[in-house]
Amino acid sequence: MILTKRQKEMMDYLDGYIAEHGYAPTLEEIGAHFALSSLATVHKHLTNLEDKGLIKRKWNHSRALELVSQKKKAQSRMQRSLVSGVIIMISLKKDGAKCATWFTPCRTRNILFSACISPG
Repeated sequence: MILTKRQKEMMDYLDGYIAEHGYAPTLEEIGAHFALSSLATVHKHLTNLEDKGLIKRKWNHSRALELVSQKKKAQSRMQRSLVSGVIIMISLKKDGAKCATWFTPCRTRNILFSACISPG
């Protein structure tokens, strides 16, 4: 996916801010960092990133922004936590639940497991 220079700068800023503080910056903080006087400009930049699937936002919530790559990292941690078995499939249900199916070899037989984590 091709990002403009400003989009790349904004993604780097968001990633660094969230890593440092544990939550997303406000529109005002983003505007101040990039010397943007208009919140509409900040909003437009975030909308473009959201349209590209790089961030997710909740409407009408302050600081309700997350990088999609962080969701993928969480999914990866879920995969690594199942080290005793071999993952067959990871899926995402319509309700947002993440499901994993894996098998664990045993002495007498192989056991198939499936687990889901609901959003929430």
